[in-house]
Amino acid sequence: MTSTNTQIISYSPSSSSKSTHQFTYEVFLSFRGEDTRYGFTDHLYEALISCGIRTFRDDEELARGGIIASELLEAIEESKIFVIIFSENYAASRWCLDELVKISECGATEGRRILPIFYHVDPSHVRKQRGSYEKAFVDHEKEADEEKREKIQKWRSALAKVGNLAGYDLQKYQYEARLIKEIIDVILKELNSKLLLHYLEELKILNLSESQQLNEIPHFSNMSNLEQLNVKGCRSLDNVDSSVGFLKKLTLLNLRGCQKIRSLPSTIQNLVSLKSLYIDGTAIEELPSSICHLTSLQVLSISECKNLRSLPSSICRLKYLEELNLYDCSNLETFPEIMEDMECLKSLDLSGTCIKELPSSIEFLKHLVDLRLVKCENLRSLPSSICRLKYLKGLNLFDCPNFETFPEIMEDMESLQELDLSGTCIKELPSSIEFLKHLVDLQLVKCENLRSLPSSICRLKYLEKLNLSDCSNLETFPKIMEDMECLKLLVLSGTCIKELPSSIEFLKHLTDLRLVKCENLRSLPSSICRLKYLEELNLYDCSNLENFPEIMEDMECLYLLNLSGTCIKELPSSIEFLKHLTYLRLVKCENLRSLPSSICRLKYLEKLDLYDCSNLETFPEIMEDMESLQELDLGGTCIKELPSSIGYLNHLIHLHLSHCKNLRSLPSNIGRLKLLQKVCLGGCPNLVTEGIENLINLGLLETQYLMDGVTLSDLRCLSLLKRLDLSQNNMRHIPTAITQLCNLRCLNISHCKMLEEIPELPSSLREINAHDCPIFGTLSNPSTLLWYFLLKWFKKIEVMMQGKSQKMNIQGYTVGNPITNHFSDFNSRIAYTHQVGILSYELYEFGICNWLSSTILISSTTAVFVSIGICPMWAGDDLHKLVAGNVEKLGNFLEGFSGEYFRVLGDGESKDSKTFLQGYKSILTSKIIEDSLPEPRIVDQKNMEEEHKVVLSGKAGEVDYLHSLHGQIGKPKANVFTRFTG
Repeated sequence: MTSTNTQIISYSPSSSSKSTHQFTYEVFLSFRGEDTRYGFTDHLYEALISCGIRTFRDDEELARGGIIASELLEAIEESKIFVIIFSENYAASRWCLDELVKISECGATEGRRILPIFYHVDPSHVRKQRGSYEKAFVDHEKEADEEKREKIQKWRSALAKVGNLAGYDLQKYQYEARLIKEIIDVILKELNSKLLLHYLEELKILNLSESQQLNEIPHFSNMSNLEQLNVKGCRSLDNVDSSVGFLKKLTLLNLRGCQKIRSLPSTIQNLVSLKSLYIDGTAIEELPSSICHLTSLQVLSISECKNLRSLPSSICRLKYLEELNLYDCSNLETFPEIMEDMECLKSLDLSGTCIKELPSSIEFLKHLVDLRLVKCENLRSLPSSICRLKYLKGLNLFDCPNFETFPEIMEDMESLQELDLSGTCIKELPSSIEFLKHLVDLQLVKCENLRSLPSSICRLKYLEKLNLSDCSNLETFPKIMEDMECLKLLVLSGTCIKELPSSIEFLKHLTDLRLVKCENLRSLPSSICRLKYLEELNLYDCSNLENFPEIMEDMECLYLLNLSGTCIKELPSSIEFLKHLTYLRLVKCENLRSLPSSICRLKYLEKLDLYDCSNLETFPEIMEDMESLQELDLGGTCIKELPSSIGYLNHLIHLHLSHCKNLRSLPSNIGRLKLLQKVCLGGCPNLVTEGIENLINLGLLETQYLMDGVTLSDLRCLSLLKRLDLSQNNMRHIPTAITQLCNLRCLNISHCKMLEEIPELPSSLREINAHDCPIFGTLSNPSTLLWYFLLKWFKKIEVMMQGKSQKMNIQGYTVGNPITNHFSDFNSRIAYTHQVGILSYELYEFGICNWLSSTILISSTTAVFVSIGICPMWAGDDLHKLVAGNVEKLGNFLEGFSGEYFRVLGDGESKDSKTFLQGYKSILTSKIIEDSLPEPRIVDQKNMEEEHKVVLSGKAGEVDYLHSLHGQIGKPKANVFTRFTG
């Protein structure tokens, strides 16, 4: 670029005003048509248009003659950048010279620029009108009148002015194309810088959050209208530029998680409009004392600033501050004295600090609503002045283990609604607690030094929740001398309370009473039955509770009664008065021998759980419909038979009879239970299973530990059965009717040590649990009947999946371990894969929607997941290789499986060859590999004792599989890992 003078008709960003004029054209081309129209000008115009630059080019100059059109003048006025191509005959055209005068006038205005191009002419000839330009003006001056002479003078002035501008001399460029490229670059830069400047001036929100590589933020001098600046999570950022002080309109500054920032610039005091300042998780060591100048500040959040040790006293001058968050500033030892009212402060969080005491001047926080002191391990007491906080609604001292006393309440704290003293070492509450008249929620969980409660606690008229769980030394609950009409939840679980006061009836609106693991509790007062609104009564594991009181009147709201783990011997016949009881749990009531017949009158009972009531011998006759009962669990009882009246349980869905060792038969009319979906008969060694075939809606059947010689009745009618558990049986053959179970998905034949033969399996099957079946450890010939049927099952899955090949973007799916429930995202793209293998507990797998994955559980320590995993991206007929390892006792068996079904044998290779086990292959693609697919390459083929790795790499990304194997067929190590990279 040749500069003939330093004068430029344009405005730099620093001098630009705030004009927001939108030009119709970004570039105006001025040229002499007969010189450059079909050459240089045309090429430049096409380049401008192809870059999306709105360009005006006059194509009608020759046709219009010598008078410039008004439309052309308007186009000049509506253009931002002017490109003037001075060619040999440019000055001969009055049209061009009139254009130039207008351009010279407009170019001098704000935000515009003129770019002269000297096309085969000397720039000095243009400035001084020499050469062809001198000749042109001789012709113009012939017979010129006074008016024309004035115009000629304007032409000369315009040529001199524009000719003095920095421009482009074609003679300095080897090719015209290079000149055009440079012009385009300059124009784009000019347009973008002006646009950027405009945007920066108008910018109100700048969000650079989570920009991990950002180590400095831009200068803010051109962002005068910025209102929000967010650099949250920019971990490389180590300072805030002092120019932030220019942001007079800034209302939010978020520096949360900028771990390297140690201080704030002094200019921050200039942010007079700032309302919210977040510096959580920074390395800041102190706040500037000038912070008091942030007169508009409403939210100051400094949580997790581990280096912060103190606060400047000036912080108390923030008159409009509403929220101050100092959570987990673990080295903060003191809070400054409050010398004047902070009348707007509503929330103060000092949780996790090492503060030892609050200043007595805390009373000057007159409008404080929420005070949090959670896990302040050094805090021992509160100043009495805290009781003067008239607007305080929540006071949380949870897990302050050294907090010993709560101050006497000398006057009403009329707004306090929530008080949490859980986990403190408080020994007693002050009797003045009654002055917390509007207290709604009182939490005293795990106050292990608390032995009693003041009787005045019963005067808390608005108390709704009282939680005393795990106050392990609390022996008594005070007498309730007057109605506590709002109390709905009372938790006394884990206390050493021996009895409830008979005055419990005054808790008239109590809905939830929990007495879990009250081991000293022996009885309940009869007055408990007067709790008309009680909905839940939980006495779980009250191991010395011997009886439940007679119910003298309806407890019409009670829907859950849990007496599990008590030593109760019988239920009162008056149980029928619990008319709306829905759930009755009597699990492990070992002294319970029978149930009252009146239990059958509980019309709304949905679940009756008597599991492990080991002395329960009979279930009462059902004299009328129990129309709501859906689940009945009699597992682990010593019941010998079910009553024939079980047919009245018309809505029963789940029937659990597992481990009923004395149960010999099922009633003949069990088939009347048409809605029954799940029957558990495992561990009933004396049971004959006749009648099950009539349960046509059954979805799950468990029949473990059947008596020797007993076989299942005909299964073919159970067409909806999805899960069948035949484990722990001594049968030699699986019932052949299994082939007709078209919806069966899971089959458990684990520990069937006598099993000799498996019939043809239904193609719907997706999971087989064959743990500890010796037959799997000894059969190695794939031609055996057992293997034949397994192989046929696998092939059915293959046939079902053929024709569903598709490329698939797996972005957003997960990679992880389903056993440990640890997953992470990955963004690789794999066009198709096919995974077939036996995987260990620790194998990480990637899961894709609609996989038809199948499972065989062979050993709880070595093989949980046999992924027949035919994914929706199956690719053709070519059989894929598989993983053959990680399985205890199954080397030969799996080797036969692999060689027969999943390997393509090479010329001269024996089917019995074992060499493929030396190269542990995790996932390989088909032989038909497209250009876009990862191509497999074995990276490592070491001894099976060491790590093995397969990498799929290609245009679609890279996938690494890394597994540690112990021995050729031994147990897998725990450190199996799979990594996806894109």
